[in-house]
Amino acid sequence: MHLGVSRTVVLVAYEQLLAEGYVSGRPGSGTYVTQGLHGIASTPPGTRPKVQLAAFGIAAEKAARRVGIKRVNASPLLYDFAYATADTELFPFDKWRRILLRVIRKYSDGKVGYSAAAGVPELREAICQHLKRSRAVNCDPSQVIVSTGSQQALELVARVFVDRGDPVAIEDPHYQGTREILAAYGARLRRVPIDRLGLIPRALPAKARLLFVTPSHQFPTGVILPLERRTKILQWARQTNSLVVENDRDGEFRYAGRPLESMQGLDVEGRTIYVGTFSRTIFPALRIGYLVVPKALTEIFWMAKWLGDQQSAVLEQQTLAEFMSSGQYDLYLHRLLRRNAIRRTALLEALDRTMRG
Repeated sequence: MHLGVSRTVVLVAYEQLLAEGYVSGRPGSGTYVTQGLHGIASTPPGTRPKVQLAAFGIAAEKAARRVGIKRVNASPLLYDFAYATADTELFPFDKWRRILLRVIRKYSDGKVGYSAAAGVPELREAICQHLKRSRAVNCDPSQVIVSTGSQQALELVARVFVDRGDPVAIEDPHYQGTREILAAYGARLRRVPIDRLGLIPRALPAKARLLFVTPSHQFPTGVILPLERRTKILQWARQTNSLVVENDRDGEFRYAGRPLESMQGLDVEGRTIYVGTFSRTIFPALRIGYLVVPKALTEIFWMAKWLGDQQSAVLEQQTLAEFMSSGQYDLYLHRLLRRNAIRRTALLEALDRTMRG
C-alpha cells in the first residue's frame, strides 16, 4: 500500500514472472529469483550477429545496397511519372466493396482454411478466359498459377530453372526487378541489345537457359516487338533448347494500331512462360499476379508456389474472380484505356510544344 500500487497489479506481475521462469515459488516460504539466470549483453541497435549467410542471403544483402528501400513521398508530386502506379480515381471501389462483402459473408461459415497453392479455381478460370480474348494466350485454367504479384512470378521462374552460373539472356536495357532476381540466384547475364523495334534476335547468345523479354511494351523504352522478331526469338528458343519468359505486365495498354498477339500464343512447342499482373490495371496493393506455364511444367510450379507461401490471399482472389466473371473488369479496362489515351495525347502534345519552343 505504501508504494501506491494496486494489489491486483502486483499479483499479475508475479504471475507473469512465474510464467516466464524468472522467479519460482516455494510453498510456505515465498517467491525467489530463479537461480542460474544471467544477464544478456546489450548490443548496439542494428548490429547483426556474426552468422554465415547463404549465397542467396549474400546476394540479397548486395541488392539491398544497390536498390535501397522504396520510400513513399510525404507529399504528392505535381507531376509523377512513376511507372508502377494505377488510376485509382477511375476504379469502381463501390462495386469492388460489394463483391468483397459477399465473399466475406460466404467465407464466414468456417470456409477459411487453406486453398490450392496455384490459386482458387474461379480466378484461374477467369484469368484464362480473359487472356484468350484480350491477348490470344493459348491456355486452360490448369496452366495458370496465381502469384503474389508479378515479382513473385518472376522469382518462381528463376527458382525453378536457374542455378548459380547458368547463362540467362535479358534485354538491355531491362527491368531492374528481373535483373536483381537473376543476380540473387547467381545467373550469368547475357545482355541482348535493343533498337527502335525492340530486342535484336541476331544478337541472342548461342546458349542460354532462359530469355526474359517484354515484347508488348519493352521496359523501359516502350517499343513494341514486331511479329517477325517474335517468331525469330521462338526459333532461337527451339534451336538452343531455351525457354522464353514473356513479361506482359502492361500488355493491356495499347493506344495505336492493331494489338499483336502474345508470344505465348505463337508458341506451338510449349517453350514460353507468360507472366502478367493486375498491379497496373487495378492497383499494386492487390498483390495478385500470375503465370501461364506449359502443361508439362504445371506440377513443378504448383509445388514451387506451395514451398514459397502455400497460397496467395483467398478473399482477394475470390473478389477478383467475381469482378472479372461479371464483366466489370472488361468494362473498367475500356474506360481506363479511353481515359489514358486522352492523357497520353495531351502529354505528347505538351512535350512537342515544349521541345520545339
